[in-house]
Amino acid sequence: MLIFVYIVFFFNIIWSVLCSTSNSRETFCKYLVYTYLVVD
Repeated sequence: MLIFVYIVFFFNIIWSVLCSTSNSRETFCKYLVYTYLVVD
C-alpha cells in the first residue's frame, strides 16, 4: 500500500513536469492520472 502511494506521488511529479507547458494540457494530464489510478 505504501509503495502504491509512492507510485502515485512519482507519477504526479512526472505529469506535473510534462504538463506544465499549458493549462489545458495540465487538465488533460490530471484526467489521465485519475483514469490510471481508477483502472489500477
